[in-house]
Amino acid sequence: MANGIMDENSMGKNLDKLLSIASEPISKGAPQLSERVELLAGPLAGELRDMLARLNGFYAFEAALRVLPDRSIGLEHGLAEWNDAELWIKDYLGAADGALFFAEDVFGHPFVIKDGSVFSFDPEFPSFEHVGDSLEEWAAALLADFDLLSGWRQASEWQKVNGHLTPGKRLAPKQPFFLGGEFEVENLYEGDPVEVMRFRAHMWQQLKDAEEGQEVVVQITD
Repeated sequence: MANGIMDENSMGKNLDKLLSIASEPISKGAPQLSERVELLAGPLAGELRDMLARLNGFYAFEAALRVLPDRSIGLEHGLAEWNDAELWIKDYLGAADGALFFAEDVFGHPFVIKDGSVFSFDPEFPSFEHVGDSLEEWAAALLADFDLLSGWRQASEWQKVNGHLTPGKRLAPKQPFFLGGEFEVENLYEGDPVEVMRFRAHMWQQLKDAEEGQEVVVQITD
């Protein structure tokens, strides 16, 4: 980096490729990461800063992938707000702690930085699955299988029928996936990410202690 301007050539080839096919930046401002975001990003904070310096939040793969900007813009949540435990993370009763939620697929399934690596987060039965040891490896995984990791097919098909996704919104299932809902257009609607994550957390709270085969009554509240 020279004179505060990132050298594009300093970025790995996979991140560079991902950004080259992405949307315009969500935020036009230069990114300023909060102390807490920097802390959660840990050794990957530098890569995160470089990526956001190039595109401060963006969409890719027909809006299936969303990477959050450093700050909230209109309906778009920024890193600081989205990682505020009071918004929805606390509803997971500690199962989502210690991670920086920085991106998500079209269904709002998050990508996170945790313990110096990148993981995907299962929001229905909270668990972390390793994707790569860096943002560069995360970008490589996305480019290699963007349909699986971003939900590109469903995003494309839904938008052909319903028009472009509203900025800040993600697709959510009418019948939850964990209850047998299909990953198909007919079962998807445009949902508010906060409401969807809270709903998933509350469903998990009711199911987490159930034994296999046990009948449970799930309460769905507004």
